[in-house]
Amino acid sequence: MPNRLKDAFFDPTSHTIHWVHTAAEIVEAAEATMTIIASSGTGPIATTVGHWLHKLEAIGGAGGAVFAWGVGITAMIAEFAVIGMGYYEAAEEIAERASVRGYSYGVVMGAMRERASFVDSFIMKYTPRNDFFPAGGKVEQDHFNAALLRGYAEGRELSSDQTRVLWTELARAGGAIDIPDAGPDRNFYIEAAGRFRSLHIL
Repeated sequence: MPNRLKDAFFDPTSHTIHWVHTAAEIVEAAEATMTIIASSGTGPIATTVGHWLHKLEAIGGAGGAVFAWGVGITAMIAEFAVIGMGYYEAAEEIAERASVRGYSYGVVMGAMRERASFVDSFIMKYTPRNDFFPAGGKVEQDHFNAALLRGYAEGRELSSDQTRVLWTELARAGGAIDIPDAGPDRNFYIEAAGRFRSLHIL
């Protein structure tokens, strides 16, 4: 599994972060987060991720330690191999896309110390419909939400110097991101997350 973002090498002289991982590694981290939530007895991730976001906000910058890399993996998509390789591959692709999106949104919102109540608006509260592969909606929902939570925890762990390097790097990747007068909004975070993905996730 990849190292936590705060443990990456942040180069303040060139405003770069040396942290690049594959989508499969982000899936592994999301599934590790699902395992922690499942073992906590608080309920399924789809309904309890908001509780965890508020918990992370309350404990401050040490939040990422709650979801330390390297815990057991749920490997929920492995069950689809039993019913056919096509379903397994579909589940794997859905999990990767959802995990990468969720993690990148979480990182940029965590780095900005965004309120948990705002991050809550990104939670995938309902299972997306997938007529071709009905179970795929649940795979997408759980992986997105777990990765969002993981990314938020890791973004909040960054020091002010690391956060400055992150935003300088994201601005260099496509120009300054407009911040509305009222503060960062959904579009701001979608743009920032897209840049983070393009720079750091293969």
